[in-house]
Amino acid sequence: MLRYVCTCHYLKKKNILLVYEKFCAMAQDNGYYFFKYCMDHKMEEKMGYHIYYVITRDSMDREKLEPYEDHVIDYMSTKHICYAMAAKLYVSTETKMHIYPLRRKGSILFHFTKRAKNLFLQHGVLGLKRVEDDLGRGKRGGADAFLTSGEYEKKIVLRYLEYSEKEIVNTGLARWDALVDKSDTCREILVMPTWRDWLDDATDDIFMESDYYKYYALLLQSQRLATILEKNDLVMNFYLHPKFKDYIGNFQTTSNRIHLVVFGEEPLNEMIMRCKLLITDYSSVCWDAYYMYKPVMFFQFDTQDYLAVRGAYMDLEKDLFGPNAKTVEDLLDHLEQEIENGFVLAEEYVARHKDYFVYEDSQHCARICDYILKRKW
Repeated sequence: MLRYVCTCHYLKKKNILLVYEKFCAMAQDNGYYFFKYCMDHKMEEKMGYHIYYVITRDSMDREKLEPYEDHVIDYMSTKHICYAMAAKLYVSTETKMHIYPLRRKGSILFHFTKRAKNLFLQHGVLGLKRVEDDLGRGKRGGADAFLTSGEYEKKIVLRYLEYSEKEIVNTGLARWDALVDKSDTCREILVMPTWRDWLDDATDDIFMESDYYKYYALLLQSQRLATILEKNDLVMNFYLHPKFKDYIGNFQTTSNRIHLVVFGEEPLNEMIMRCKLLITDYSSVCWDAYYMYKPVMFFQFDTQDYLAVRGAYMDLEKDLFGPNAKTVEDLLDHLEQEIENGFVLAEEYVARHKDYFVYEDSQHCARICDYILKRKW
């Protein structure tokens, strides 16, 4: 605190912009790609900000930031605390709660972070999870501006999260600038389910009694699935959401064509770019695959419970952009159909693509920078 008092006048004049991702421990999402764009295109001078990335010293992604080391700040260092207090703008995939342990009783940073503006880059497109209680305007996790991918999502943010037209901008996600379809030379299927609120912090015993575990365990141990993969020379990557990463050891498979991917083993966006098809339940990762016109299959065996506890903005019967299976056998029926169709996105979903995405280019980061300049924070 003393250091900040001594340097606050100087730091405030620096016009500091801090970029960060989940718990300041990652550099693989929209925050990283926005920061990388700013560094590579010398946006500090153009935008009038001194831009820094905040990350833990031991992050598995730290190596990716080495080319920009002068603009990287160690999480919970003295410099981090001082810069977080003096920053004019946070640009992040998460709420302000991730820049510092603000829930800690008596946090000295709470007052200062309230003053900083927050541009929410998003972690994924809204639609399959209700988040207004966490991210709504005026909520503790709310932001000063909210980026969206198209008119469909913008209407959600207007209606349910109660942001104004001025506070919402259709730019698309920063990480989409780096998306390249690499599936031509790969024979991979990606399975990535999201978490369940009612299983947060569950013991292994409770987790293994859940429908969530039982349905995915049945899939991974299915002899029919193993035969399908072998017959069609395919590999399946099973990747649990980071919130459930500690449960990966509970899953088993008898096929050497099914890989249980440990969180952090490889970047998620690389697996999405390589896959020919994505299987998920309610994860927003489906939008990244759909953005690249890749077929998506939904495995929603617990819709009633999910809607009761978490809820969705989309109509899960009408608005999805892929087949929706309720059982393992139904899912495998759909999988065989997708294989037969050559993993080509069905025409009905191609036609809907423009309803969800306003841009299909590599200028998402540029539009975000333009918006920051326009707002003149």
